[in-house]
Amino acid sequence: MGVTEKCPLWLKITARGRPGHGSQPFAKDNAVLALLRALDRLRRYQTPFRVTPAAEAYFKARAASEPPARAAQFRALRAALNDPAFRKTIEADAALNAILRNTIAITMLQGAPQTNIIPTVAEAQVDVRLLPDEDPKAFLEAIRAMVKEPGVSVETIGPFTPATASPVDSELMRAIDRARARHHPRAVLAPVILTGWTESNMMRTLGIKAYGFEPYLLDQTEQERAHGNDERISVQNVLDGAAMMEEIVRDVAR
Repeated sequence: MGVTEKCPLWLKITARGRPGHGSQPFAKDNAVLALLRALDRLRRYQTPFRVTPAAEAYFKARAASEPPARAAQFRALRAALNDPAFRKTIEADAALNAILRNTIAITMLQGAPQTNIIPTVAEAQVDVRLLPDEDPKAFLEAIRAMVKEPGVSVETIGPFTPATASPVDSELMRAIDRARARHHPRAVLAPVILTGWTESNMMRTLGIKAYGFEPYLLDQTEQERAHGNDERISVQNVLDGAAMMEEIVRDVAR
C-alpha cells in the first residue's frame, strides 16, 4: 500500500564544444566526448542504502510472508544491511533496491541532427528519484560536483515537488485491508514508498487521504513489464480489480 512516494528530480546535462565535420574529430573540446565523460562518472556512482521510517515499516510488515531467516533480516533491516550477502539479495531485487536508495537513470541522449556533424551541443536527460526526506538542493550540488567537466552544466527540468504522505491508520486503509482479507486472505497489507510518482501527491496537498493501491495479482515477469516491452495486465485482473475497488468504495461510503 503506497503511503508516500519518491520524488522526481529530472535533470538535463548539457555539454558545449567546438562544432565541426565528422571527418575531422580532433578538437579537444568535443561536446559529445565531454558529455560521455560526465555521464560515465554518473553511471559509476552508486547511491548508498538509506532506511527511511516508511521503508522500515514496509520491511517489518512484509517479514510475515518471508521464510524465517529472511523474516528476521527484514525485521532488523538496518543491521541486516551490514551483511554483504543480504545487500546482494536486495540489489538483485529492483523494487526493494529502489525503496532503499536514491536512484539515477540516464534516459535520453541528443547530439547532432545528422551523422557527419560534430555538434556544438550534446545533451542528456536523467531521471533521478529521491527518497521522500532527501534534500534536493544538496543532491543536485553533489551531482554537479561529481560530473564536473569543462563545458558541461547540470540543470533541473521543471520545478521540484516535495513528497507528501497519508496515514498508515485510517478508515480508508482499514476498508482496503478488509477487502484484501476477503479476496486475498494470505496476502499482507504493508505500507510502502512507491518508487514512481502519481496523482496521490496532488490529492494529499488538498487534504485528501490517498493511497497507491493496485487490486490485482502480478507475477515478477508482469511487474517487470511496467513501461517496458508488452506492458499489460490480464483481463481477469481487470475484472477482479474492478470488483474489489467497488467493494472498497461501498465500504467507505456506508
